[in-house]
This record gives sequence, C-alpha cells and structure tokens, in this order.
Amino acid sequence: MNKAGQSLLLLTLVLSTPLMAGKSNMEVEIYGKLHASVDVVDDGENDNTNVSSNSSRIGFRGSKHLIRDLKGLWQLESTVVVDGESGSLDVRNRYVGINGGIGTLLVGVHDTPFKSLARSVDIFNETIGDNRNLLGATASDGNSKLFNVRARNAIFYKSPKTNGIMFQALYSTDYAGDDTVAEANRTLSSVSVTYDSGPLYLGVAYEDRWKNAGYRLLARVKSETAFASFIFESLQSMHGVGGMPEDRNAYGFNAAYHIGLISLALQYIVTDKYEDTEDSGGNMVALGVFQSLSKSTRLYLVAANANNGTNAQFGLGGGGHGDPVLPYNDPVTGRNDQDSTAISFGMIHKF
Repeated sequence: MNKAGQSLLLLTLVLSTPLMAGKSNMEVEIYGKLHASVDVVDDGENDNTNVSSNSSRIGFRGSKHLIRDLKGLWQLESTVVVDGESGSLDVRNRYVGINGGIGTLLVGVHDTPFKSLARSVDIFNETIGDNRNLLGATASDGNSKLFNVRARNAIFYKSPKTNGIMFQALYSTDYAGDDTVAEANRTLSSVSVTYDSGPLYLGVAYEDRWKNAGYRLLARVKSETAFASFIFESLQSMHGVGGMPEDRNAYGFNAAYHIGLISLALQYIVTDKYEDTEDSGGNMVALGVFQSLSKSTRLYLVAANANNGTNAQFGLGGGGHGDPVLPYNDPVTGRNDQDSTAISFGMIHKF
C-alpha cells in the first residue's frame, strides 16, 4: 500500500470509530506516543545539533466479546515522524487475534519475546541511551537491530500469568518479509519465560533464526523508590566483522532512583570481543534525569557515550532513537574506534 493509501486508511478508521463501536459493540481505542528530542552529538570527528523523532506512533486497537470467554482482538500501529524528515508510515505491531482463558493468540507483525525481555527493564527506552545500542547489535554495524526484531509473518502466543510465571512464543515464516528469493522464507523462533512477583522480576529468552541464535538472562529488583536490573546475552551470528561467523557475550546493568516526580537513572552496557576478532568489543554509559509532568507527559535530559575497540563501530541511537550517532570512520585508515557522545533533551507525550 502506498503512502496515500495508508493515510486514507488511518483517516477512515479515525472518522468511523464511533460508528464501528456503536453498531458492532466493539471497544475501540485510539492511542499514541509523540517523542521528540534535541541532541548535541559528537561522532569523534564532527559536532552537530539535531532534532530527532524517536519512535513516535499512532495506533488503533479494539476488542469484541465472542462466544464463551473468548474475545476478538485487533491492532494497527504505525510510526509518525514528528521532525518531518520522512512522511512514510512504518509498520509497527499490527495483528488480529483472540484472547481467552488459555491465553492470547495473535497473527501479524509483533515484537519477538527475545526483544521484549530487554525492553521490559530499560528506563532509557528510545533515547540515545537505549540498551539496544549494544545489546543485539554487531560490532561491524553500530546501528544494527539484528537481534531486536519486530517480526513480520508472525504467529504469537502469550500465556496467562500464573503464580507470577508467564510464557511467550513467536514463530515467523519469514521474519523480514522480503520479496526477493534470496531473502524470503527466513524463519524465526523466539520464546521467553518470566517470573514477576513483588519486588523480583526474572526472565530468560531464546531466539533461533537464519544464521543467528542467542539467549538472554535478566533479573530486576525494585522498591517503591528505586529499581536495579542486570542482563546478560550470548549471541552466535554470521554477521560479525567481515561477515564471518562470530560469537560474543554482553552484560548490562541499570538502576533508577525516584525522588517524587523526578527519576535519576544510570545504565552501563559492555560487550566482549568477538571470539576470533581482537578489539571488537565496546561499552556504553548513559546518565539521565526524567521529570514527570503528568501520567502522560515526561521531560528528560540524557547524556551518553559509546566507546569502541579498533574493530568495533557501536554507536548511539541504535534502538528507537530516530537519528543515530555513529562513530566517525576514518576514510584513510578505516579505523572505527572513535567514541560517540551525545547530550539529549527530550519530551514524551502519550495519548
């Protein structure tokens, strides 16, 4: 569907929502998130100031009671580019499905359980300090989202939470949705198990797909005024330096302390070098102050730095941040071991 067709579809949904809800007894919700920031960045060679739209979105979702305890579900969600740099409506999670006593089954486009596990504890989500800058990324591409996939052609299942335990599974017949023969039919399997009770949250996830596999372990403890979490991941990938088979581990720690409506946050991520490539590791540190203005609106100030080995190119903005900050690549030596540094002032409003 072209851009005009997508826009017409969204407009039709907005205008017809009251009619749909009234005639079909369907519950329909319009929701969204607008997130923009002003970033002062340094790639190790050049300084710039950017305005960035960071995973801003609009969505429509609904539910309807079916037979017995079953409920029909649907969702359409698309990217909205607040800074005006692009007019396209990117595909975000969109699906049709059912929910009942044995859980939720969805078909369409959905984040993998492997991705969602790391997202569940990242207070720097979609800012320059996002943990996806290093977690799930490869040393040869600092803006890689290799292991943080929103899978297309997906069948997704989520169990009810029982005694704090929940299971999620996703299978995709072609996770990238590519049209070419070379790229088509790349299957993906992703599962996670989490335990969430009181102050303790634990999780494990595994993903296996074309030429790539990995697992994540996560633990978080929280109180009324603070939380801290630790994450470990191990990846096996054919997309390492030079496209060779590469294995590597990464570790992450973050913490936040809440003082009234203000949250102080810290995040540190480090990746080991690839098994057969020296100086291919990196690390990132992020510091942030988040101010809640209401239940739906927050301001923040975040500073972050990504540091690289000689054979690494990790940057900032590899997650949902719109304008990535990649380390300067020297055209003479080809060295990628520059730091990427940024200070970002942002505002998030949900509706």
